[in-house]
Amino acid sequence: MTDYPETSAAGRGSAEGADERKDGSLPVSALEENPLPAGSTPARRINQRRRTQMVNLYRMRQLLRQTVKVQWRIEQEEARATKITTTLTGMPRGGAQHDQVQDGAIRIVELRDAYREIVDEIAEAQAVLNPLINALENADDRAVMRLRYIKGFSPEDIAEAIHRTDRSVYYYLSRAEDQLVRKFPDVVSK
Repeated sequence: MTDYPETSAAGRGSAEGADERKDGSLPVSALEENPLPAGSTPARRINQRRRTQMVNLYRMRQLLRQTVKVQWRIEQEEARATKITTTLTGMPRGGAQHDQVQDGAIRIVELRDAYREIVDEIAEAQAVLNPLINALENADDRAVMRLRYIKGFSPEDIAEAIHRTDRSVYYYLSRAEDQLVRKFPDVVSK
C-alpha cells in the first residue's frame, strides 16, 4: 500500500474539520482532484505525469561513474594549484607567457561547473526513478536498485553491503531493470 502525502490544515485553506472524510482521515488534494482510473496504480499515475522525463539506466550508470572521476580531477587540480607558485622574475619561459595559477583556477571552476551539471542531471533522473523503484514487487530488487541508482553504490559495494555474491547482485539488478522497462516503457530505458 502506498502512503500519500497529507496536506496540513493550514494548506487546505478552509475551516478546521470541514474537509474531513467520513472515516475521519484528511483528503489528499491532488488525489481528490485527479482520482485514479479504475485498474490504475499510483505508479501508472507517476508514469502518466512524467511522460516528458525519460530515464536511461545506462546513462545514469555513466553519470554516477563520471561524478567520481570529476571529483578526483577537482582534487588533483586543487592539489596542483597549491604547489604552483608564480615566478619571481617577469621573464617568460619556454616562449609562451601564461599564468599557471590563473589557468589552474579556470580548470577548477570548469570542473566544478561540470560536476554540478552531472549532479543536477542525476537528481532529476533519481526523482523520476525513485517512485518507480517502489513499484517493484521484490524487496531485494528494490533494495539493490535503490543502492545502485539512488545511493550510487557499485555492484561490488552492494554485494558487500547486503552480504550477497557479486553474481546475485548482477542478477537482481538485471531482473529489476527488466521489470522497470516492461512496466514503464515510456519512462525507463536500458
